[in-house]
Amino acid sequence: KNDVYKYRLTITVPVNTVQTKFTITDPMELVQTHGKVTILDNGKDVTKNFKITDENGQLVARADDDFTKILKNAKETHVVVMNIDDVSLEKATFKDLDKYEVGGIAYVPNVASADLDKSNIGSNKTLVAPPNEPGEPAIGKSVSLDDGKTYVQDGTLGEKTTEYDYKLDVSVPQASEQAWKSVVIKDKILAGQDLDLKEVHVYRAGGATVSSGAMKDVATEETRKEVTANGALAFKDGVLTWTPNVVELKFINDNKGETKYTVEINDVDLRKATEAQLKEFTDKDGKITIPNTGSLELTTENGKVVTIDSKETTVTWSPKVDKPEIPKTGNPEEPKNPIEQVLN
Repeated sequence: KNDVYKYRLTITVPVNTVQTKFTITDPMELVQTHGKVTILDNGKDVTKNFKITDENGQLVARADDDFTKILKNAKETHVVVMNIDDVSLEKATFKDLDKYEVGGIAYVPNVASADLDKSNIGSNKTLVAPPNEPGEPAIGKSVSLDDGKTYVQDGTLGEKTTEYDYKLDVSVPQASEQAWKSVVIKDKILAGQDLDLKEVHVYRAGGATVSSGAMKDVATEETRKEVTANGALAFKDGVLTWTPNVVELKFINDNKGETKYTVEINDVDLRKATEAQLKEFTDKDGKITIPNTGSLELTTENGKVVTIDSKETTVTWSPKVDKPEIPKTGNPEEPKNPIEQVLN
């Protein structure tokens, strides 16, 4: 929860899109604090050309007349980057974060926008998820469009045939009274999405809790151990399940504290999805939005079942329409663990 991260909003501004004003707005949640704000234009620091205000988390950067004129008269595309450094949830209590909780994980959203005269372009949500309260089960789900380099809540496909990856971050607490009789991690893969079980991997975090930048505490490459074979992996009727075997279940019950898993579902695609399978997820403009939800099901020895669902993740594809793009990322301090998100 005390990790420091930063947001980066990258705005691609085509020619003839700015005439009289250029404003960047980032309404941050009140549970977040932040440090220095800088703005670059094609790599050059132009912070002095912006009036930056912050009132109750509403961060607004308004370009002055000089910079607006530069964009107005531009003969080529400009790339404007706003960096928000030293963002943190350090001052937020678990009670403050309760309202953001889904699936035992508090997802703190961030949505930015750019105002270019008559065009206001909003972003997808960038999420930051601090660790859940100790002793509580939790499951989070996210999607990646860049081979697992970055994970976001909602992914927009460039092409209908684009492959993408899902990830589940799971926390199984030590049973308070009776041992767990069974543990099942599930993921609904709807609308004819295709996957290969050989591309599904389950990892267990090793040793102490490991922090992955601004994201929830999960296993990292250096500390995790693949345990896919320590359970039964199945995909039937659009539901993926992984059920630990007796050896892995014993590890969970004997572990003093939480057992954390990361499930990576790689190279998912829509190539084999039929029109009938996609129909209920397609709007009148041909936009396809597929929701996905993971779940954690725990059963005690006396038969009590505890089920918790993750926050919904979506994958979207739309027919191409030319318009300015605003990619946004929220980056932990370590460049290897960015939270990247494309804004349309």
